[in-house]
Amino acid sequence: MMNHSNLVGGESAKRRKTGVGVMALLLLAAGMVGGGQSVSIAWDSSVSMDVAGYTVYRGTSSGVYTNVYDAGTNLALTLTSLPEGQTNYFKVVAYNSARMAGTPSAEISYIVPGIMRVSAPTKAGNPASLSFPVAAGHSYSVQATTNLVTWTTIYTTNSAAANTWVSYQDSQANSFSRRFYRLIMN
Repeated sequence: MMNHSNLVGGESAKRRKTGVGVMALLLLAAGMVGGGQSVSIAWDSSVSMDVAGYTVYRGTSSGVYTNVYDAGTNLALTLTSLPEGQTNYFKVVAYNSARMAGTPSAEISYIVPGIMRVSAPTKAGNPASLSFPVAAGHSYSVQATTNLVTWTTIYTTNSAAANTWVSYQDSQANSFSRRFYRLIMN
């Protein structure tokens, strides 16, 4: 909860409490929007009476935040157009009326669903390997076809408990000269 005050002339930096507390981040939902995915995050309000707003930080490396969003006094923010398969890291910081930032929240990460990686068998007789990220609270179906007209569900996940990568081995892949896949989020 400590911040440097502005430096004036040769004065050394002074530290003072902003009274802005640490918040807990919560991943609310994920969905598809246009050419990318969206994610909503929410946080607890700060216990301080002097909170003027919140800043959300996002990056693709832990601790490195390249995007900054001013959420104002809102306790949630939806970000859109996130690339599928990308891991995003978030933190939220409250600021007071003097725009002094408080202690950042703990960082959370989120892997954006919507992409499936297919690895061909490494040698004859081995299955094709499929992997894709899942969002908590959703189930997924993998469908396969040889003609892009008739699709068959070959694998369905349970409702995901966490945001992680899931892998599936298609043992039938070698039975076809070519096979196409698609992923359905339920």
